[in-house]
Amino acid sequence: MDNYPVNDTIESDSITPELTVINGAIYCTSLQVAEHFEKAHANVLKDIERTIEQVLENPNKVKSYVIEKLFQLSEYEITTGIGAQVKKPMYLLTRDGFTLLVMSYTGTKAMQFKLAYMEAFNRMETALKYQLPERDTLSREQLHEIERKIQQASLPFHMQESARQWMQNLLRFHLNASNLSQIKAVDYPKALLLLEQVYQYSDEYLDLRVEQEKIMMREYLGQGLPFTSVLRRQFTKTFQQRLPERPNWKEIALKLEQAK
Repeated sequence: MDNYPVNDTIESDSITPELTVINGAIYCTSLQVAEHFEKAHANVLKDIERTIEQVLENPNKVKSYVIEKLFQLSEYEITTGIGAQVKKPMYLLTRDGFTLLVMSYTGTKAMQFKLAYMEAFNRMETALKYQLPERDTLSREQLHEIERKIQQASLPFHMQESARQWMQNLLRFHLNASNLSQIKAVDYPKALLLLEQVYQYSDEYLDLRVEQEKIMMREYLGQGLPFTSVLRRQFTKTFQQRLPERPNWKEIALKLEQAK
């Protein structure tokens, strides 16, 4: 698992708790507890193991509560006098684990460290709460916006599904993505710009189509007759028959990929 150390210093005398963030969870270590509370690390390990036993033996404990939410066994390395690297056990402690462990530690200095760690956990939790995760690809909202703009730009076209496929291929080709969901987040503004340009051209196409409809209505179907719903159906059928055949967009996309 990824391990991201984060320093969180409390300016209270020389109290400087250093917390570690692992997969979004915040921990301190048994080594830190031993150092700050001036105890032998071996004794701190025994205290943790005793605490674990008490939690497991507690008949009133919530069944879903697991030890991993309190303590996680880990290890650290030390260098011996002959230069060899030796691994030693230690524990990672969550806020709740730390609280249970040090509950029995008393004294003025112990209270200072308890308060310092509580403050460090509070500050770190607040920082993580408002930290925006970095994304490589589009967010769900960005993807929905692109799909909405594709749908909007395809409305003027007679073959709307072909138009949507063409626009998707356009984005895939220019943004080097296998599909829309794989578009990089940094390319989101470029994707919107491309679709805006397509939408402008679709407006021009719509104007041209309306003008052609008027011409066909006047020259081929109208013949001086009043416009009726029957005439509209006849016109629509004739107009669609005069449209060009549906292009093979897959073949076009393949050619574009080969030309890259």
